[in-house]
Amino acid sequence: MIAKKGEKEKKQAITYDIELVKPDWLAGTERRFFNFIKKLSDKDKIAIISHTDADGLLAAKVASKVIGTNNIRFLGYPELNEDLINKLRAEKVNKIFMNDLNWANKKLLRKAEKFAKIAIVDHHTVETDYNSPKTVFMNAPGFCAAYLNYYLFSKIKDLGKIDWLVACASVADWMFVKNEAWLIKIYKKYGDEFSTMERKLKSGKFWDLQYNISLAIIFFKDNLRKVFDSFGEDFGDIGDLEKYAKIIDSEVNKAISDFYIQKEDIKDGYFIEFNLEYPVEAVVINLLSSKNLNKTFIVGKQEGNVYKISARRQDGNVDLPKMLKNLVSGFERSSAGGHIKAAGAHVLIKDKEKFKERIRNL
Repeated sequence: MIAKKGEKEKKQAITYDIELVKPDWLAGTERRFFNFIKKLSDKDKIAIISHTDADGLLAAKVASKVIGTNNIRFLGYPELNEDLINKLRAEKVNKIFMNDLNWANKKLLRKAEKFAKIAIVDHHTVETDYNSPKTVFMNAPGFCAAYLNYYLFSKIKDLGKIDWLVACASVADWMFVKNEAWLIKIYKKYGDEFSTMERKLKSGKFWDLQYNISLAIIFFKDNLRKVFDSFGEDFGDIGDLEKYAKIIDSEVNKAISDFYIQKEDIKDGYFIEFNLEYPVEAVVINLLSSKNLNKTFIVGKQEGNVYKISARRQDGNVDLPKMLKNLVSGFERSSAGGHIKAAGAHVLIKDKEKFKERIRNL
């Protein structure tokens, strides 16, 4: 169902004075997207499904301002599986809105299409156009998913009160080049100054906000709804998340120290396997890779019945999604994907040692 808006609100959406940068859509059309949203009704059972990082949560926050549902799930790629399909079907969900994720397993997508119509807003590098009569797939690399949602839904409703959250998502996901003109104005609006220079980027109100959000997500990994519900509309209102972020910050500093002691040399970079109380691996390699642009960083960790890795390479000289897809090739129920500079993959635990051997033999 669509949140209702009055004539005054409609006028505000049209006259909102900070111009948005239009994405270059590689897949999907805005006409089909808005047709999907327009047809949502009170009779629909809608599920919003989003990724588990800052961009995923903030993309869901944007969508929830227009799509009226309390059925909001935050999932990683291993959880896009048959069990999810069965749960959605059992709940009689007939409309699915997915952010910052895509069903790499096209067979699963087709199974979901048997009982639901689907819209996907994503920015990852993909090899398949998922558009079909029952699926609307919007894809535009170079923008974070929260910004793509903000761009689209701002044509329906004035979302200016949460523009600062979208700016935080852009910085947290390192997707701030294509929408730089918009970010400069948003930063200025709140008394900050945007710069793509690393030293300046990693200072100021927005950097601190997105960092606290990202760390709080790690603390509440089993209760992401707590983080989602902490986002207010007034600038800087993230509830009490900073308190929990400080706990995770201590874990990050410890993990960085451990990295320099335990890392293994691989081709043009380093590999380490962590066993930490909190999953800070992605934060750690983001920080390390930003200081060593021409090195490949790979971090592994066992999580449930899968072995997951995150990879970073900031100079862009290695196509990480392509590299990881080669590494998982042939492994049962494996997956890999992401961006050129940041990607992830997973294999089943039974393939863990063979997988690690491939990493060492890059």
